[in-house]
Amino acid sequence: MHSAMLGGSLFLFDRKVLRYFRKDGHNWRKKKDGKTVKEAHEKLKVGSVDVLHCYYAHGEENENFQRRCYWLLEQDMMHIVFVHYLEVKVFLLHLHYN
Repeated sequence: MHSAMLGGSLFLFDRKVLRYFRKDGHNWRKKKDGKTVKEAHEKLKVGSVDVLHCYYAHGEENENFQRRCYWLLEQDMMHIVFVHYLEVKVFLLHLHYN
């Protein structure tokens, strides 16, 4: 499954069926303990209401490769996870002043 998880890949998982969906074979940046994957956590809002969890990790060898996991905070839908693997392109803008 690892070879299919390239930048642009999208997956839906049921966390009740596949509890360890994050064990995808990629080498993600770790916390200081050297074991735990370092993931940023966000709650996304619609208006002033939290509706979506977003967890994202950066690749160890390629910091531009990311995994983003999303799931709704609605109780009946929390078990469904949308996982997006992406390659973030960084463009540098060079400004020349006369």
